[in-house]
Amino acid sequence: MKLWRIVKVEAQKKTSIFSKNFVLLYFIMMMTRTFMVSDKGISVALESVGISAALIGSLSTIFGLLAVLGRIFSGPASTVVRPNRMLAFSMLLDAGAFFCYSIPNVYVYAVGRILEGLTYAFQGPASMMILADAVPHERYNTAIGVFTTRSYVGSTLGPILFFSFLVKYFGYFGGYRWIALGLLIMAGLSLTLKVKEFTPQKLKFSVRNMIAPECITPLLIMLCLSVTFTTIDIFTTSYCASRGMSDDEISIILAVSSIATIVIGIVGSMLADKFSMRKVLLPCIIIYALGLVFFAKSDTLLLLTLASIPVNGAYTVVGNIISALTVQQVEPERRGVAAGTFSLAYDVGFMIGHAIAGFLVTKIGYSSMFLWCVAPCVLCLCLLALYWKKLTAVDNH
Repeated sequence: MKLWRIVKVEAQKKTSIFSKNFVLLYFIMMMTRTFMVSDKGISVALESVGISAALIGSLSTIFGLLAVLGRIFSGPASTVVRPNRMLAFSMLLDAGAFFCYSIPNVYVYAVGRILEGLTYAFQGPASMMILADAVPHERYNTAIGVFTTRSYVGSTLGPILFFSFLVKYFGYFGGYRWIALGLLIMAGLSLTLKVKEFTPQKLKFSVRNMIAPECITPLLIMLCLSVTFTTIDIFTTSYCASRGMSDDEISIILAVSSIATIVIGIVGSMLADKFSMRKVLLPCIIIYALGLVFFAKSDTLLLLTLASIPVNGAYTVVGNIISALTVQQVEPERRGVAAGTFSLAYDVGFMIGHAIAGFLVTKIGYSSMFLWCVAPCVLCLCLLALYWKKLTAVDNH
């Protein structure tokens, strides 16, 4: 009996995702998210010193552009530089960005936006490489599901730390100096992370080291969904208000949706590990499309709340699975390239999705816009059908 207990404990240890590296990485990325949420106050800070909102908005486009262009360098760099060092480098860039934000000058602010844009290009691939190395292969989907919750936790803690404490006692610009210091500490902690499955390669700027060809179809699936999800991301509040919801009712919808997304994201990822990715991915895309239709037809607090759950939850599960899928298709040295390819779908999808969503709203209204978003979901199903044989092979492996 005692021997059985020992064997059982050892088996649990081997399949647990909560290794020392995973826990430390989760803490670092959660705190980083906590610090980075404070950039929501930049516009208020700059407007207080006479910089116009139009100029602030124009310079903010640098952020998205650099996040995309930075992939040209982050992919090849991820095959050469150890992931923990690349993560620390991204934290240094971020610390530099927030130090720039602490200086009330529009030119320095522009430099900060450049640095923060580059941060995203390097930070995502580095963290995903460390994550893949830190957890058992057969529990990777579950690990992704748990890991994504660090954004929700950080987004909750960030406003409390920055607006309720740092701004209160040090002001906006002084608060950003403290944020920069916090990011420097995270950079130091990043260097303590260990990565076993990594052999540095020679630096080579090639298409294969910038975008993983193996991941093109998953990237296109995620791109289509990201374009449609921007409609929910930026217009949920406006749509609910057009349906007669008050501010308190909108807060309820958003809160319930966020909590449900965390739970569904973790459970869906665990099911992908238990039953296979393809058996979860297909129904989630269908549920997401049906959720959009449900959302477009909802007009009461109860219906809007219920409709927001499958849309946000299914989208999160699909993102988690495709993230795991892209990383598992390549050798350890190219996991950063695969992660960067996956992130590119988010960057491009959100960059063009906002413009498309805004155009559709002005032409056909909110409800019709959500219905039109079903079309890219049908395209996703077609792409998944073409990719099914490869997906089955990855699942079996």
